[in-house]
Amino acid sequence: MDISSVTKAFQSERLIYRSPEDNDKDKEFFFKHVENDPVAKALADPSILRPRNKKGVEDFLTELQKSSLPVVLCLSPAEAKKQNIESDEPVPIGFICIGWGGKPKNMEHHRATHIGIEQGLWRGEYQLGAGLGV
Repeated sequence: MDISSVTKAFQSERLIYRSPEDNDKDKEFFFKHVENDPVAKALADPSILRPRNKKGVEDFLTELQKSSLPVVLCLSPAEAKKQNIESDEPVPIGFICIGWGGKPKNMEHHRATHIGIEQGLWRGEYQLGAGLGV
């Protein structure tokens, strides 16, 4: 096995991929830039469009973490700096998940799943067309 490609499995040239955490920083990002962004919600969520509360974000994170593959998409600190953002840590810009909410016990024999990608409003701009791969 060529381990040189594996050493950078959780990053690309400009992005870092990490697991969602049950902490205040992730809750704030998902509350502000995902759950309460009306454009992102209208395009990504078939439920009724309405303002979300903090409890809803906790429920959202619980379901996201149950996914087969939940990933928070982040700008690397170097890429953030290029975009005039001072941060020593990765800067979240969206998420991707495979198998939202996990697979119910009575459906384990099915080899089907769903994929979801959402890139939220970030710093007052949508990052569509910014070359970030989402």
